[in-house]
Amino acid sequence: MGVGLSSRKNLCVHPTVSQKDTGQEIDSACKDMTATWLRDIEDLGDKPRGEGCGCRFYEKWQNDKETAEIPQGVYTLREMKQWGNSNGWCPYFVARHALDVTDVVVYNYSYLLDPKIANIVSDKLPQNCIVVFDEAHNIDNVCIEVLSVTLTEENMEGAQRNFKEVQGLVSRAKRENRERLESEYQKLVQGLALAGMGDADMLQGVPIASEDMEMEAVPGNMRR
Repeated sequence: MGVGLSSRKNLCVHPTVSQKDTGQEIDSACKDMTATWLRDIEDLGDKPRGEGCGCRFYEKWQNDKETAEIPQGVYTLREMKQWGNSNGWCPYFVARHALDVTDVVVYNYSYLLDPKIANIVSDKLPQNCIVVFDEAHNIDNVCIEVLSVTLTEENMEGAQRNFKEVQGLVSRAKRENRERLESEYQKLVQGLALAGMGDADMLQGVPIASEDMEMEAVPGNMRR
């Protein structure tokens, strides 16, 4: 079996969502309509899932996918849309499901190279699969694009503000931890003195809290 996998924009058959102008709008609308919280709300109503605010194509596929059989063949994006629509199933999720049984998958570089997408889609591919890159001279540009981050002055200023705020919280946590340890030590000393235990000179003064002790109140991912 061979399938072509693409974005929701190219595979959506929902009469309203598919008419939106951009892929981002289609992605957003699809995720909203298939969100768990919305589906749970629909369960409280009189209509079955997909007949209210949800997507009937997604819901039918969710109900049928355990027993659904995809005929052997090679499916282009157009053919996948037609076949999914004729069965009342969402072609996008059908194509993703087909990754488990297909022999050949054709998709965009990003589905394999972009970590955000690859972790969702390409992790289903077997470890011994063969990857063929068409127009491979573009791979470096794709990698640069998907792994690059654009920073604005506003981003940097926000990060600086956040850093200062976190720095203040860490300093306060260290101070409170040190004060708590000193207070507990004083209570221990008083208790020993009342019990007549310990040398007076030995019990005088307050031990200096180590850096590790002060950092106990600081989350591990914020320690040096």
